[in-house]
Amino acid sequence: MASIQKFAKHGVAAAFWIALVTLSLVTAISYMAHNRAYENWRWVEHTHQVSLEIEELTSLYLSMRVAWRNFLSARKKIDSEAYETARKLLLLKIESLQTLAAHNPRLQGKIKALSGLVDEDIAIIDPSMALKKRGQFVDPSVPFAPDLNWQKIRHIAEAIQNEKKALLAERSEKLKKSTDRLVLIIITASIFSFGMLMLAFYFLQREVRQRKTAQDALTESEHHFRVLAESERAANKELESFSYSVSHDLRSPLRAINGFARILQEDYGERLDEEGRRLLKVIRDNSNRMGSLIDDLLAFSRLGRKPMVAIKVDMTALAQAANDELQNERLGRSVQVTIHALPPVYGDASLIRQVWVNLLSNSLKFSAHGPSAQIEVGGKEGNGVNVYYVKDNGAGFDMRYYDQLFGIFHRLHRDDEFPGTGVGLAIVQRIILRHNGRVWAEGKPNEGATFFFELPQGPTNE
Repeated sequence: MASIQKFAKHGVAAAFWIALVTLSLVTAISYMAHNRAYENWRWVEHTHQVSLEIEELTSLYLSMRVAWRNFLSARKKIDSEAYETARKLLLLKIESLQTLAAHNPRLQGKIKALSGLVDEDIAIIDPSMALKKRGQFVDPSVPFAPDLNWQKIRHIAEAIQNEKKALLAERSEKLKKSTDRLVLIIITASIFSFGMLMLAFYFLQREVRQRKTAQDALTESEHHFRVLAESERAANKELESFSYSVSHDLRSPLRAINGFARILQEDYGERLDEEGRRLLKVIRDNSNRMGSLIDDLLAFSRLGRKPMVAIKVDMTALAQAANDELQNERLGRSVQVTIHALPPVYGDASLIRQVWVNLLSNSLKFSAHGPSAQIEVGGKEGNGVNVYYVKDNGAGFDMRYYDQLFGIFHRLHRDDEFPGTGVGLAIVQRIILRHNGRVWAEGKPNEGATFFFELPQGPTNE
């Protein structure tokens, strides 16, 4: 019996030491593997960024040309301003691409070629703009005879995009292999360490059977919830990445559709009948609406990646600042906004400001059909939490459809009644949940609505 106990004692010590050494090695190996995976991830993000910058460069170039041509045709100030804005952003975009290409001589050469072509076009465009501003006649069709350098720029941009697609596939594969290797190392070592610990527990089970059983049950539960939490986080990250990628992929063709529709409308509008002009307007309106949907989707997806900085927030000042920001939305309307003194709270000031902007904008929009809009903002301290509200006398909503209220792209009213994309309240809910709070609403059709949100009074972890 003594020999068995002595063996058990040494077996426990050996198993624990083996497990400790294994975990130390796993930590070192995992750290190195993580660094390699992180470096591959950085290159994947860099490739995404270059691809996006090229898309935006071509869109800005097209916008600059459209604005120039419109100014030569109609000499409108808005077209001159649009040209100057697009020109400035285009040059900044080229500088940004030159910075991104600092490590790649081949890409530097192509960016330099793009820059030269853009400079050549600007050298033609600026003098003609100056002549037109002085009231002199400039034939808008003459500079377009050679089609400037658009075909060359598009060819170079497409070549860069194709090269980046191939590079992205290669780097994504490296990232996947690095990640798989890291996961394999962690899992294998964890299984081995777990086996060593189980061996130690085996030698001790006669003395601590009941405690071991309880501990194993707790360990299994924690492991189960940890796996569920990791699965949920991974699913959220994949959804955010998908939304981000899809939104950026859709932005360029939408700009092209809108730009060419505008050219078609302005250059060939007189040749179209009323129905043709109406259909062109439908195309532009819907492309603009799709652009707004993409912007809102990007804003929604970015919320999950933006880090939070919790400070003590003056909610009264923040709500007033949000109200001042929305002055343009109530021009020509009778609107009374009452903001009571609000208790302060700890949180991310920029995110909470977005909550106030979205809720106040929502109240202004849905009270637009009444003779006078009455909006009230208030709050009170509770037991460890603060409750805030925004109340209006607008269109309200039917509580039977409450489940759809905070869903992304879910709307309870038609677009011809109240325009919007259906993302504002979803953003509000996501921000409040990130602050460990909750949001809810009450309303009746044609009797207004009240939106509440609750936040912890003190600092909390996200």
